[in-house]
Amino acid sequence: MTAERQIVAQLAITDAGTIGLVQEKGDPLPPPQDVVALAAPDVAFPRAARGGGQVERPCGDGGATLLAGNHHLLVGLGGEGPGADRITFTALRSGHVRSVLLRGPRPGRVLAAAMHVSRLEALVLAEVEEPPPGLADRLGGPPPRPPRGWPVFARFLLVDLAAGTAREFARFPRLRAFARHALVGTENGGYALAATNERAGHTWVFGLASDPAGLHLRGATRLDGRLRGAPIASERGITLPLARARGVGVPWEPVGVRPSDLGTRPSITLGAAM
Repeated sequence: MTAERQIVAQLAITDAGTIGLVQEKGDPLPPPQDVVALAAPDVAFPRAARGGGQVERPCGDGGATLLAGNHHLLVGLGGEGPGADRITFTALRSGHVRSVLLRGPRPGRVLAAAMHVSRLEALVLAEVEEPPPGLADRLGGPPPRPPRGWPVFARFLLVDLAAGTAREFARFPRLRAFARHALVGTENGGYALAATNERAGHTWVFGLASDPAGLHLRGATRLDGRLRGAPIASERGITLPLARARGVGVPWEPVGVRPSDLGTRPSITLGAAM
């Protein structure tokens, strides 16, 4: 893996230790064939360290593992339980593992995540369950969780991996009509979010841009079919593996989205795709 190749990818490792998804900057790769292995965010991590010993988990349960190929790093963040409050970096060349405390909001259960195409930055879409604002202050302490739980939100976090900080850019009520989400860093320095409505049988692809002021919607397009793997980004656009029918193991085909397709204001809001 050389710097000249400019590889930027997302990586999921299954319980069997196999790679579940990879995306590469440049010409689109064929979509992964083993789509059953793409059940992110349920990411496992190989425990054997180089030269023997054990490797700490890269993230908590339900977190995300990303590959920063340009920096030769495997990055883990988010989830619940041990490791959820840290960012873990595994050097691909040396096998050295280090972790830093994440300052700012913790991602929690990750729905989708992607590396920026060039910066050590990740955009994370995660679920959070929280009591109404101010309730703890009114009660004088942490409120007891009701039997049905607190309201659940989907929120976008921008994580500066170099600084170890996270910022919340946007949040929406978790409607669950769109059950599957995937993020990918795009060639123009932004991100694309794919969201699938399994019942309706279509997938929306949103073009997103981030700056210090927040997250901005550039445009979106709707595709017939259900997302069955990782989107792949290149200078020519985005390729998504989509299936027309529901279920596991059904036939699917690669569908391309050109950058110009994401320049039109959609008839759906970003919040409605949560």
